[in-house]
Amino acid sequence: MASKKCVTRVFLPITGKEWDLMFGSILWSFWPRRNNFIFVSDFIDTEGIFQCGKRLCDESARAPEVMYGGTATCGGAIRDSSGGWIMGFSKALGRCSVLDAELWSVYEGLSVSWDLDTKAAVVETDICEVYDFLCQGKAMEGNYNLIPHLVEIIDQH
Repeated sequence: MASKKCVTRVFLPITGKEWDLMFGSILWSFWPRRNNFIFVSDFIDTEGIFQCGKRLCDESARAPEVMYGGTATCGGAIRDSSGGWIMGFSKALGRCSVLDAELWSVYEGLSVSWDLDTKAAVVETDICEVYDFLCQGKAMEGNYNLIPHLVEIIDQH
């Protein structure tokens, strides 16, 4: 008698908001699985690609609550014109969004720079929205309490 493989069909209801996260999670799950098959001789896969993708998706949805007890921090480095270290800074923020934390980093960095009597500052960020806010200057708008203070500190120099 031929043996039958037991195949479990997994149906994952995906709304428009979750699609990109699920797609990335599924793609990511291929990479470690492939590496384990190649480099670990006794590897046995106990979780399917879709189950792994769903688990990663669920874990990422819970990540903001789990990481650091839900508290955010900001920080950065102040360097001279040749890239030499002058000082670093950090601040505990409590609960806030990533965008808020990055805006706080810019604010604190500029505050420290101006306190050191620098003539000019270069702000580096990897969040497009922060860059957009900074390019808007006085026209910055949004539901962010920090923006008026950020405009004020930018106008100081």
